[in-house]
Amino acid sequence: MRIARVFLNVSMIQGHDGLVKIVRSFKLKGLTKDDLIVFINRKRNRCKILSGSDVVAYLRLPKGLIELNAIQYIPQSLGALGQLHYDEGLKKSLLERLAVKDKNNGIQKL
Repeated sequence: MRIARVFLNVSMIQGHDGLVKIVRSFKLKGLTKDDLIVFINRKRNRCKILSGSDVVAYLRLPKGLIELNAIQYIPQSLGALGQLHYDEGLKKSLLERLAVKDKNNGIQKL
């Protein structure tokens, strides 16, 4: 799976059909059933993920914001039953940023 497109500041009020219309309006070419389209609302506390025209997962954070750097790990964080394990993706994102920071500061990890 891969993320084909991310849409930010999306109104989730329009429902799944409205999100599919957004995708169609951009005329994305060559999408496969393994391509993911990610929608994040303006408040960055909700996320819907589509594959083809089916909803794969929905995330609503009770507090806090969706970390945009963690989006790249969504394909690896999807469960078999359409569950999005956002915490796993967030952890991977944070560990990657810490590793880069350590590399740039010349600090070696033990």
